[in-house]
Amino acid sequence: CVTATELTVEPILEQPLVTSTTNVVAQMVRVTIPPGNQGAPAHYHSGPAVGYVMEGEMLFQVGSIHQDGLYLLNSFKLTFSVQLNDEPPRILGAGDAFFERDGDTHVWSGNPSNTTTCTFVAVGFGRPGEPDTTFHMNWARVSFVEAVAAARRGEKEKPKP
Repeated sequence: CVTATELTVEPILEQPLVTSTTNVVAQMVRVTIPPGNQGAPAHYHSGPAVGYVMEGEMLFQVGSIHQDGLYLLNSFKLTFSVQLNDEPPRILGAGDAFFERDGDTHVWSGNPSNTTTCTFVAVGFGRPGEPDTTFHMNWARVSFVEAVAAARRGEKEKPKP
């Protein structure tokens, strides 16, 4: 922590960033989520991201898709992937920071409170010319209510089959 006259600089998060390219663009956004709103559908960004919860609470969970197999059939290459909800859902509060690796899927980013607004700031490090956010419309996840309950109990969410 560095302190000067009426100025305090306190580290909140230090995270090495690994990207697949040296050509990176940074984008900072402020997101406000109304009380009880489940947030965006499962999605991923074009690079890693860091964030900081300014007020309220946020339901947070990241997962990933891992290539599980490769098959050759009549000269066609077939691959299949397995969806993993790697981290358990958790509740982040004001003052908490978060990190999403390049390639992570942001499974949950909703507001678990029915009375207070959630505001967070995020900085994404993406690749120029690629969309900042891409949605997974068929990502298997439990309901928002179930994810909030699991986070409050500290249990790992199990995706729907």
